[in-house]
Amino acid sequence: METLKKTSSILIVLIVLLGVSALILQNVDFSEMRAEATTFSEKSTEVAKTQLAESMQQTLSVTPTITITTTPVPSPTPFTTFCNSQVAENTRAFRFPSRGYSDGSLRLSVGEEVKIFGTIGERGWWPILVKDAQMWVRRDAIVIDKDCIDSLPEFSISEIIGNRAINHFIVEDTFFGSYVWKDESGNRISSRKQEPFSDYYLPIFASLDETTVAILSADTFDFRKDLIVDLSVSNRFLSGDSFFSIRILDDENSQYYYEVRVRGDCSIEVVFSNPSGEIQSEANIPLDSESNDTRCNDSIEDLIEIRLQGNRLTGSVNGLSLPIISLDNMQNFGSEFKVGVSVSGSASRLYFIAVVQTK
Repeated sequence: METLKKTSSILIVLIVLLGVSALILQNVDFSEMRAEATTFSEKSTEVAKTQLAESMQQTLSVTPTITITTTPVPSPTPFTTFCNSQVAENTRAFRFPSRGYSDGSLRLSVGEEVKIFGTIGERGWWPILVKDAQMWVRRDAIVIDKDCIDSLPEFSISEIIGNRAINHFIVEDTFFGSYVWKDESGNRISSRKQEPFSDYYLPIFASLDETTVAILSADTFDFRKDLIVDLSVSNRFLSGDSFFSIRILDDENSQYYYEVRVRGDCSIEVVFSNPSGEIQSEANIPLDSESNDTRCNDSIEDLIEIRLQGNRLTGSVNGLSLPIISLDNMQNFGSEFKVGVSVSGSASRLYFIAVVQTK
């Protein structure tokens, strides 16, 4: 009994102490704690702001160690008028007015809409805008509104594909009959058309032991002025010794010429022929052997460009740049020359050619 009383007394004392502690806690002023917490938070914010400002300043003041340079791309001719047309058959749009060079071509489906933005003289091809690209389609591959087409401006092909200056003398042929091509005997070479829905081309064939020449007969060019020749051709070579060439020949003596030859052995050769008919090799440039599967075989049509500045020749074949070659014998040519092509051991089709020279 005595023990129970002592235990009860202890419990009563503990309860009284807990109550007093609660009263004390209720009257405690937390304002100082809140002030300290606020001060700490503000200091932390200021420190963070200072660190961020210093970091941004360091970032802005760093000198770049890598400079990205881009090659300027010529601005296309500003086309302002269009004719909306639809594709008449499943076909392709090409980078050039030629089916002979299909790299970069786009598939077009029946009924797909395209925009024609101009015309060219022969109207064998339409220049179009499709899928954010400037391309070409055959004239019979799309449905047109003749009245709308007649209202479009006329351009030269070279203006569209090469951004050439308008003050240039330009000969362009997609072989719808605007120009005359003749062989060395003066006989006319007629263009042909594949059927159906295809384009015209100039056919040139020669066996292994023969050479066939086609000369653009209507025009001569001035040796004193720079010259650019662009063309697209499909070759079917019979051997490594076969070739297709661009020929620059003296107007007064056709045996006096230079040729840039694309050969069946996947090389580019520049040759010179003197008036007596002797041919000598001026340069031989192998195409990149690692890329022969894409640059040089019978399933790849050739896109060739040559540039003649004085007696210096350069250019490209399927995007492969040629070195500068000096044509020292050109000083013996007359003042006028003609442009032609020749083949040996090949069945070739010339799909498009543009010859551009400053007026």
